Amino acid sequence: MRRILAPFLLLLAVGYVGINFVGLPPLLVAENLALATTYAALGATLLRGGNRKILGAVLLVASFNAGRVSRTVWSPVTGFGGLAVEHIPLLLYLVAVSILALMSLVREGSNF
Repeated sequence: MRRILAPFLLLLAVGYVGINFVGLPPLLVAENLALATTYAALGATLLRGGNRKILGAVLLVASFNAGRVSRTVWSPVTGFGGLAVEHIPLLLYLVAVSILALMSLVREGSNF
């Protein structure tokens, strides 16, 4: 799982940098760059053989990020958001990353 997860994280980091070229607001660009840096660092650490704590961090960051993206897709107040269709692939990708991290944690045992 780790061999699959690390490239997923690095690709996610590249995506978060690349999306900033469409003219996003400065605070959203800053958030995207912070997420890109986080995902790149986690992916690089996994490539070097990171431990279970790194997998836990990947699970937490990707799950939190998926929650934030899900608010763009659906809100109980407004229903489907204006950018829902554009964010569904990112949401599915983040859920896949979270599941891979969870599966890696479960596979390596219950000692955290």
